Amino acid sequence: METRMKYWLPAGVIALFLLAGCSDPGPAEQAGERIDEAVEETEGSVTEAVDETEATVEEAVQEAEDTIDPPGPAERAGRAIDEAAEEVRDQVQEMTDN
Repeated sequence: METRMKYWLPAGVIALFLLAGCSDPGPAEQAGERIDEAVEETEGSVTEAVDETEATVEEAVQEAEDTIDPPGPAERAGRAIDEAAEEVRDQVQEMTDN
């Protein structure tokens, strides 16, 4: 009988842990999930803000450089092509995201 207890007691304890793990999420787990979601949303907002700031800084630097050394016709044409390509890429990205 003592030998059976050596096997059944640990099996019973393991079963209890497994059953407890399958229960509905408690308040702490729900709060943790809400915190995780908030962090993910914040990360997205911060990334977007950094990207927008980076673009603004790049534009300001380009304007300052153009003021010092105005671009010629070939440079202006190249920039127009780059902008058009970027717009197309953004539109394609939007279409694939939806």
